[in-house]
Amino acid sequence: MERTCKKTGQVWPYVGIFISFWMASNTILPYLGLFYESKGYEEGMIGILSGLFQFMVVLSAIMVGAIEDKTGRPGPMIIGLTVGMCGAAALLYRSNCYFLTLLFVILLSFCYAPVNGITDKVLMEKLKACPEQYAKCRSGGTVGAGLGIIAAAILVREDNFFPIFCGFCAFLLPCVVCALFFQREERKQNVVPKLSDYGEILKNKRSLSIYLALAAWGFSESGTGTFQAILIKNAGLPVTLTSFFVVLAMAGEFIAFQMVPRISFRLPFGRLLVLSFILQFFRIFSMALVQWLPTWMVAFFQLTGGGSFAIIHTMMTMEVDRVYPPKLLYMAHSLKRVASNGIGNMLGLVLLGQMFQREVGEQAYVIISFVSLLMAFIFLKSGKKSIFKQSQQKNMG
Repeated sequence: MERTCKKTGQVWPYVGIFISFWMASNTILPYLGLFYESKGYEEGMIGILSGLFQFMVVLSAIMVGAIEDKTGRPGPMIIGLTVGMCGAAALLYRSNCYFLTLLFVILLSFCYAPVNGITDKVLMEKLKACPEQYAKCRSGGTVGAGLGIIAAAILVREDNFFPIFCGFCAFLLPCVVCALFFQREERKQNVVPKLSDYGEILKNKRSLSIYLALAAWGFSESGTGTFQAILIKNAGLPVTLTSFFVVLAMAGEFIAFQMVPRISFRLPFGRLLVLSFILQFFRIFSMALVQWLPTWMVAFFQLTGGGSFAIIHTMMTMEVDRVYPPKLLYMAHSLKRVASNGIGNMLGLVLLGQMFQREVGEQAYVIISFVSLLMAFIFLKSGKKSIFKQSQQKNMG
Protein backbone atom coordinates (compact mmCIF):
# COMPACT_ATOMS: atom_id res chain seq x y z
CA MET A 1 0.00 0.00 0.00
CA GLU A 2 1.36 3.41 -0.94
CA ARG A 3 2.10 6.03 1.69
CA THR A 4 0.88 9.59 1.90
CA CYS A 5 3.96 11.76 2.17
CA LYS A 6 4.28 14.56 4.63
CA LYS A 7 5.66 17.94 3.65
CA THR A 8 9.00 17.52 1.91
CA GLY A 9 9.80 21.17 1.21
CA GLN A 10 9.85 22.93 -2.14
CA VAL A 11 11.01 20.68 -4.95
CA TRP A 12 10.26 22.97 -7.89
CA PRO A 13 13.89 24.20 -8.26
CA TYR A 14 15.03 20.61 -8.77
CA VAL A 15 12.23 19.83 -11.20
CA GLY A 16 13.13 23.06 -13.00
CA ILE A 17 16.76 21.94 -13.30
CA PHE A 18 15.63 18.62 -14.78
CA ILE A 19 13.36 20.35 -17.33
CA SER A 20 15.91 22.96 -18.38
CA PHE A 21 18.93 20.64 -18.45
CA TRP A 22 17.27 17.90 -20.49
CA MET A 23 15.56 20.33 -22.84
CA ALA A 24 18.97 21.81 -23.65
CA SER A 25 20.57 18.36 -23.91
CA ASN A 26 18.06 16.94 -26.36
CA THR A 27 18.21 20.04 -28.49
CA ILE A 28 21.80 19.30 -29.43
CA LEU A 29 22.95 15.78 -28.47
CA PRO A 30 20.92 13.78 -31.05
CA TYR A 31 22.42 15.89 -33.85
CA LEU A 32 26.05 16.07 -32.75
CA GLY A 33 26.87 13.13 -35.04
CA LEU A 34 25.56 15.02 -38.07
CA PHE A 35 27.34 18.16 -36.85
CA TYR A 36 30.66 16.30 -36.73
CA GLU A 37 29.90 14.76 -40.13
CA SER A 38 29.31 18.24 -41.59
CA LYS A 39 32.86 19.15 -40.56
CA GLY A 40 34.21 16.27 -42.65
CA TYR A 41 35.03 13.86 -39.81
CA GLU A 42 34.76 10.13 -40.58
CA GLU A 43 32.56 7.74 -38.60
CA GLY A 44 35.53 6.37 -36.64
CA MET A 45 36.54 9.89 -35.61
CA ILE A 46 32.92 10.63 -34.66
CA GLY A 47 32.86 7.51 -32.50
CA ILE A 48 35.98 8.69 -30.67
CA LEU A 49 34.49 12.15 -30.09
CA SER A 50 31.24 10.67 -28.79
CA GLY A 51 33.02 8.09 -26.64
CA LEU A 52 35.35 10.75 -25.24
CA PHE A 53 32.34 12.85 -24.25
CA GLN A 54 31.05 9.93 -22.18
CA PHE A 55 34.48 8.99 -20.79
CA MET A 56 34.92 12.46 -19.31
CA VAL A 57 31.89 11.72 -17.17
CA VAL A 58 34.19 9.56 -15.03
CA LEU A 59 36.80 12.22 -14.28
CA SER A 60 34.24 14.98 -13.88
CA ALA A 61 32.11 12.96 -11.44
CA ILE A 62 35.12 12.27 -9.20
CA MET A 63 36.54 15.81 -9.17
CA VAL A 64 33.32 17.81 -8.99
CA GLY A 65 31.81 15.31 -6.55
CA ALA A 66 34.71 15.78 -4.15
CA ILE A 67 34.39 19.59 -4.35
CA GLU A 68 30.62 19.62 -3.84
CA ASP A 69 30.79 17.14 -0.97
CA LYS A 70 33.39 19.32 0.74
CA THR A 71 31.73 22.71 0.22
CA GLY A 72 28.07 21.72 0.52
CA ARG A 73 27.11 24.43 -1.99
CA PRO A 74 25.24 22.75 -4.87
CA GLY A 75 23.67 25.97 -6.20
CA PRO A 76 26.89 27.82 -7.08
CA MET A 77 28.32 24.57 -8.46
CA ILE A 78 25.44 24.19 -10.93
CA ILE A 79 25.63 27.87 -11.94
CA GLY A 80 29.34 27.53 -12.69
CA LEU A 81 28.83 24.31 -14.64
CA THR A 82 26.01 25.88 -16.67
CA VAL A 83 28.16 28.86 -17.67
CA GLY A 84 30.95 26.43 -18.56
CA MET A 85 28.63 24.42 -20.81
CA CYS A 86 27.55 27.52 -22.73
CA GLY A 87 31.13 28.64 -23.26
CA ALA A 88 32.28 25.18 -24.34
CA ALA A 89 29.36 24.86 -26.79
CA ALA A 90 30.27 28.20 -28.40
CA LEU A 91 33.89 27.11 -28.80
CA LEU A 92 32.87 23.72 -30.18
CA TYR A 93 30.67 25.31 -32.83
CA ARG A 94 33.49 27.57 -34.02
CA SER A 95 36.12 24.82 -34.10
CA ASN A 96 37.31 23.56 -37.50
CA CYS A 97 40.27 21.54 -36.24
CA TYR A 98 39.82 17.96 -35.01
CA PHE A 99 42.31 18.40 -32.16
CA LEU A 100 40.55 21.57 -30.93
CA THR A 101 37.20 19.81 -31.31
CA LEU A 102 38.51 17.08 -29.00
CA LEU A 103 39.51 19.68 -26.40
CA PHE A 104 36.18 21.49 -26.54
CA VAL A 105 34.26 18.19 -26.29
CA ILE A 106 36.28 17.41 -23.14
CA LEU A 107 35.40 20.82 -21.67
CA LEU A 108 31.72 20.49 -22.56
CA SER A 109 31.40 16.99 -21.11
CA PHE A 110 33.32 17.97 -17.96
CA CYS A 111 30.76 20.68 -17.21
CA TYR A 112 27.80 18.63 -18.42
CA ALA A 113 28.30 15.43 -16.43
CA PRO A 114 27.89 16.46 -12.75
CA VAL A 115 24.61 18.41 -13.00
CA ASN A 116 22.34 15.38 -12.70
CA GLY A 117 24.36 13.80 -9.89
CA ILE A 118 24.27 16.98 -7.81
CA THR A 119 20.54 17.48 -8.38
CA ASP A 120 19.75 13.82 -7.64
CA LYS A 121 21.64 13.93 -4.36
CA VAL A 122 20.04 17.16 -3.08
CA LEU A 123 16.55 16.12 -4.22
CA MET A 124 16.80 12.71 -2.52
CA GLU A 125 17.72 14.52 0.70
CA LYS A 126 14.53 16.56 0.33
CA LEU A 127 12.49 13.41 -0.33
CA LYS A 128 13.97 11.37 2.51
CA ALA A 129 10.51 10.79 4.03
CA CYS A 130 8.97 9.57 0.77
CA PRO A 131 11.70 8.61 -1.73
CA GLU A 132 9.27 6.94 -4.12
CA GLN A 133 8.18 10.45 -5.19
CA TYR A 134 11.54 10.88 -6.90
CA ALA A 135 10.17 9.31 -10.10
CA LYS A 136 7.47 11.97 -10.43
CA CYS A 137 9.98 14.78 -9.87
CA ARG A 138 12.44 13.23 -12.32
CA SER A 139 9.71 13.05 -14.97
CA GLY A 140 10.28 16.80 -15.35
CA GLY A 141 13.45 15.81 -17.17
CA THR A 142 11.39 13.71 -19.55
CA VAL A 143 9.12 16.66 -20.29
CA GLY A 144 12.16 18.83 -20.92
CA ALA A 145 13.77 16.21 -23.15
CA GLY A 146 10.61 15.97 -25.24
CA LEU A 147 10.40 19.73 -25.59
CA GLY A 148 14.07 19.81 -26.57
CA ILE A 149 13.55 17.29 -29.34
CA ILE A 150 10.59 19.25 -30.69
CA ALA A 151 12.67 22.45 -30.57
CA ALA A 152 15.55 20.70 -32.35
CA ALA A 153 13.24 19.48 -35.10
CA ILE A 154 12.22 23.09 -35.68
CA LEU A 155 15.71 24.57 -35.40
CA VAL A 156 17.86 21.97 -37.17
CA ARG A 157 19.01 22.64 -40.73
CA GLU A 158 20.92 20.08 -42.78
CA ASP A 159 23.79 22.49 -43.47
CA ASN A 160 23.42 24.95 -40.56
CA PHE A 161 23.73 23.86 -36.93
CA PHE A 162 24.01 27.38 -35.48
CA PRO A 163 20.31 27.50 -34.39
CA ILE A 164 20.54 24.33 -32.27
CA PHE A 165 23.71 25.57 -30.54
CA CYS A 166 21.91 28.82 -29.73
CA GLY A 167 18.92 26.82 -28.48
CA PHE A 168 21.20 24.70 -26.29
CA CYS A 169 22.61 27.77 -24.52
CA ALA A 170 19.23 29.51 -24.22
CA PHE A 171 17.50 26.49 -22.71
CA LEU A 172 20.25 26.14 -20.09
CA LEU A 173 19.62 29.61 -18.65
CA PRO A 174 16.72 28.53 -16.36
CA CYS A 175 19.21 26.20 -14.63
CA VAL A 176 20.94 29.32 -13.29
CA VAL A 177 17.67 30.75 -11.94
CA CYS A 178 16.63 27.46 -10.30
CA ALA A 179 20.07 26.94 -8.76
CA LEU A 180 19.74 30.27 -6.95
CA PHE A 181 17.04 28.64 -4.80
CA PHE A 182 19.21 25.68 -3.76
CA GLN A 183 19.90 25.82 -0.04
CA ARG A 184 23.39 25.35 1.26
CA GLU A 185 23.71 21.88 2.74
CA GLU A 186 24.43 21.49 6.43
CA ARG A 187 27.72 19.68 6.82
CA LYS A 188 27.60 17.23 9.72
CA GLN A 189 30.66 15.94 11.50
CA ASN A 190 32.40 13.14 9.61
CA VAL A 191 30.12 13.54 6.59
CA VAL A 192 32.73 15.16 4.31
CA PRO A 193 34.33 12.21 2.50
CA LYS A 194 37.97 11.35 2.31
CA LEU A 195 39.40 10.02 -0.94
CA SER A 196 39.95 6.65 0.72
CA ASP A 197 36.26 6.47 1.66
CA TYR A 198 35.28 6.04 -1.99
CA GLY A 199 36.68 2.52 -1.87
CA GLU A 200 33.73 1.66 0.37
CA ILE A 201 31.41 2.01 -2.60
CA LEU A 202 33.21 -0.65 -4.63
CA LYS A 203 33.59 -2.91 -1.59
CA ASN A 204 29.85 -2.98 -0.97
CA LYS A 205 28.38 -6.28 -2.15
CA ARG A 206 25.53 -4.49 -3.95
CA SER A 207 27.88 -2.32 -6.05
CA LEU A 208 28.67 -4.98 -8.65
CA SER A 209 25.03 -5.63 -9.57
CA ILE A 210 24.13 -1.92 -9.52
CA TYR A 211 26.94 -0.64 -11.70
CA LEU A 212 27.21 -3.69 -13.97
CA ALA A 213 23.53 -3.38 -14.83
CA LEU A 214 23.92 0.34 -15.51
CA ALA A 215 27.02 -0.21 -17.68
CA ALA A 216 25.19 -2.85 -19.75
CA TRP A 217 22.16 -0.61 -20.10
CA GLY A 218 24.37 2.32 -21.13
CA PHE A 219 26.11 0.13 -23.71
CA SER A 220 22.82 -0.57 -25.48
CA GLU A 221 21.61 3.01 -24.94
CA SER A 222 24.46 4.21 -27.17
CA GLY A 223 22.22 3.27 -30.09
CA THR A 224 19.75 6.05 -29.23
CA GLY A 225 22.27 8.88 -29.43
CA THR A 226 24.83 10.15 -31.90
CA PHE A 227 24.50 7.41 -34.51
CA GLN A 228 20.72 7.15 -34.59
CA ALA A 229 20.40 10.12 -36.95
CA ILE A 230 23.21 8.73 -39.13
CA LEU A 231 21.52 5.29 -39.24
CA ILE A 232 18.23 6.85 -40.31
CA LYS A 233 19.96 9.01 -42.94
CA ASN A 234 21.86 5.98 -44.33
CA ALA A 235 18.57 4.07 -44.57
CA GLY A 236 17.27 6.73 -46.95
CA LEU A 237 14.69 7.99 -44.47
CA PRO A 238 14.06 11.64 -43.49
CA VAL A 239 16.48 12.84 -40.78
CA THR A 240 13.56 14.49 -38.98
CA LEU A 241 12.37 10.96 -38.18
CA THR A 242 15.05 11.05 -35.46
CA SER A 243 13.11 13.71 -33.58
CA PHE A 244 9.85 11.81 -34.03
CA PHE A 245 11.32 8.62 -32.56
CA VAL A 246 12.92 10.43 -29.63
CA VAL A 247 9.69 12.29 -28.82
CA LEU A 248 7.87 8.96 -28.71
CA ALA A 249 10.56 7.55 -26.40
CA MET A 250 10.20 10.59 -24.14
CA ALA A 251 6.44 10.07 -24.02
CA GLY A 252 6.93 6.44 -22.99
CA GLU A 253 9.50 7.53 -20.42
CA PHE A 254 7.12 10.10 -18.93
CA ILE A 255 4.31 7.56 -18.62
CA ALA A 256 6.68 5.05 -17.01
CA PHE A 257 7.92 7.62 -14.49
CA GLN A 258 4.33 8.10 -13.33
CA MET A 259 3.77 4.34 -13.02
CA VAL A 260 7.04 3.31 -11.34
CA PRO A 261 6.06 4.42 -7.79
CA ARG A 262 3.03 2.11 -7.97
CA ILE A 263 4.43 -0.95 -9.68
CA SER A 264 7.55 -0.87 -7.50
CA PHE A 265 5.41 -1.84 -4.52
CA ARG A 266 4.15 -4.92 -6.36
CA LEU A 267 7.09 -6.21 -8.41
CA PRO A 268 10.48 -7.36 -7.08
CA PHE A 269 13.59 -5.40 -7.97
CA GLY A 270 14.89 -8.14 -10.30
CA ARG A 271 11.63 -8.36 -12.27
CA LEU A 272 11.61 -4.61 -12.83
CA LEU A 273 15.15 -4.78 -14.20
CA VAL A 274 14.13 -7.64 -16.51
CA LEU A 275 11.28 -5.48 -17.82
CA SER A 276 13.63 -2.53 -18.34
CA PHE A 277 16.15 -4.57 -20.34
CA ILE A 278 13.48 -6.28 -22.48
CA LEU A 279 11.97 -2.91 -23.42
CA GLN A 280 15.46 -1.64 -24.23
CA PHE A 281 16.20 -4.70 -26.39
CA PHE A 282 13.17 -4.19 -28.63
CA ARG A 283 13.83 -0.45 -28.90
CA ILE A 284 17.40 -0.92 -30.19
CA PHE A 285 16.74 -4.07 -32.23
CA SER A 286 13.92 -2.35 -34.11
CA MET A 287 16.35 0.44 -35.05
CA ALA A 288 18.67 -2.16 -36.58
CA LEU A 289 15.77 -3.09 -38.87
CA VAL A 290 14.50 0.45 -39.45
CA GLN A 291 15.11 0.15 -43.19
CA TRP A 292 12.84 -2.90 -43.48
CA LEU A 293 10.26 -2.67 -40.69
CA PRO A 294 7.12 -0.54 -41.09
CA THR A 295 7.65 2.88 -39.53
CA TRP A 296 4.67 2.39 -37.20
CA MET A 297 6.25 -0.74 -35.72
CA VAL A 298 9.60 0.96 -35.06
CA ALA A 299 7.69 3.90 -33.58
CA PHE A 300 5.79 1.55 -31.24
CA PHE A 301 9.02 0.05 -29.91
CA GLN A 302 10.49 3.54 -29.40
CA LEU A 303 7.40 4.45 -27.36
CA THR A 304 7.52 1.36 -25.16
CA GLY A 305 11.32 1.37 -25.01
CA GLY A 306 11.30 4.86 -23.55
CA GLY A 307 10.02 3.35 -20.31
CA SER A 308 13.26 1.41 -19.90
CA PHE A 309 15.19 4.44 -18.65
CA ALA A 310 12.47 5.49 -16.20
CA ILE A 311 12.48 2.04 -14.61
CA ILE A 312 16.20 1.42 -14.30
CA HIS A 313 17.08 5.01 -13.35
CA THR A 314 14.49 5.17 -10.57
CA MET A 315 15.34 1.73 -9.26
CA MET A 316 19.06 2.42 -9.15
CA THR A 317 18.65 5.89 -7.64
CA MET A 318 16.57 4.38 -4.85
CA GLU A 319 19.01 1.54 -4.36
CA VAL A 320 22.01 3.87 -4.13
CA ASP A 321 20.21 6.05 -1.60
CA ARG A 322 19.35 2.97 0.48
CA VAL A 323 22.73 1.25 0.39
CA TYR A 324 25.37 3.95 0.91
CA PRO A 325 26.08 6.28 3.87
CA PRO A 326 25.44 10.06 3.53
CA LYS A 327 29.10 10.98 3.05
CA LEU A 328 29.26 8.80 -0.09
CA LEU A 329 25.89 9.63 -1.62
CA TYR A 330 27.01 12.19 -4.20
CA MET A 331 29.84 9.96 -5.38
CA ALA A 332 27.58 6.91 -5.46
CA HIS A 333 24.92 8.79 -7.44
CA SER A 334 27.56 10.16 -9.81
CA LEU A 335 28.93 6.67 -10.36
CA LYS A 336 25.56 5.76 -11.87
CA ARG A 337 26.46 8.05 -14.77
CA VAL A 338 30.04 6.82 -14.73
CA ALA A 339 28.81 3.25 -15.24
CA SER A 340 26.07 3.96 -17.78
CA ASN A 341 27.56 6.90 -19.70
CA GLY A 342 31.25 6.90 -18.87
CA ILE A 343 31.84 3.18 -19.40
CA GLY A 344 28.87 1.48 -21.06
CA ASN A 345 27.83 4.27 -23.42
CA MET A 346 31.43 5.12 -24.30
CA LEU A 347 32.24 1.53 -25.30
CA GLY A 348 29.04 1.32 -27.32
CA LEU A 349 29.77 4.54 -29.19
CA VAL A 350 33.33 3.49 -30.03
CA LEU A 351 31.99 0.17 -31.35
CA LEU A 352 29.32 1.92 -33.39
CA GLY A 353 31.87 4.36 -34.82
CA GLN A 354 34.18 1.60 -35.98
CA MET A 355 31.39 -0.53 -37.45
CA PHE A 356 29.68 2.40 -39.19
CA GLN A 357 33.03 3.25 -40.78
CA ARG A 358 33.08 -0.32 -42.12
CA GLU A 359 29.49 0.18 -43.35
CA VAL A 360 28.02 -2.46 -41.02
CA GLY A 361 26.10 -0.12 -38.71
CA GLU A 362 22.98 -2.28 -38.66
CA GLN A 363 24.98 -5.26 -37.35
CA ALA A 364 26.38 -3.05 -34.58
CA TYR A 365 22.83 -2.23 -33.49
CA VAL A 366 22.03 -5.95 -33.35
CA ILE A 367 25.06 -6.55 -31.10
CA ILE A 368 24.28 -3.81 -28.60
CA SER A 369 20.60 -4.80 -28.48
CA PHE A 370 21.48 -8.39 -27.53
CA VAL A 371 23.49 -7.13 -24.56
CA SER A 372 20.17 -5.94 -23.10
CA LEU A 373 18.59 -9.31 -23.82
CA LEU A 374 21.48 -11.07 -22.05
CA MET A 375 21.06 -8.85 -18.97
CA ALA A 376 17.34 -9.61 -18.91
CA PHE A 377 18.15 -13.33 -18.62
CA ILE A 378 20.72 -12.65 -15.88
CA PHE A 379 18.22 -10.76 -13.72
CA LEU A 380 15.34 -13.10 -14.48
CA LYS A 381 16.14 -15.25 -11.46
CA SER A 382 16.55 -12.33 -9.09
CA GLY A 383 14.17 -12.51 -6.16
CA LYS A 384 15.05 -9.25 -4.47
CA LYS A 385 12.21 -7.48 -2.66
CA SER A 386 10.87 -4.12 -3.73
CA ILE A 387 13.36 -1.33 -3.05
CA PHE A 388 10.60 1.00 -1.94
CA LYS A 389 9.36 -1.47 0.64
CA GLN A 390 12.89 -1.76 1.98
CA SER A 391 13.27 2.01 1.96
CA GLN A 392 9.98 2.33 3.84
CA GLN A 393 11.17 -0.09 6.48
CA LYS A 394 14.43 1.83 6.78
CA ASN A 395 12.68 5.20 7.15
CA MET A 396 10.00 3.90 9.51
CA GLY A 397 12.65 2.21 11.59
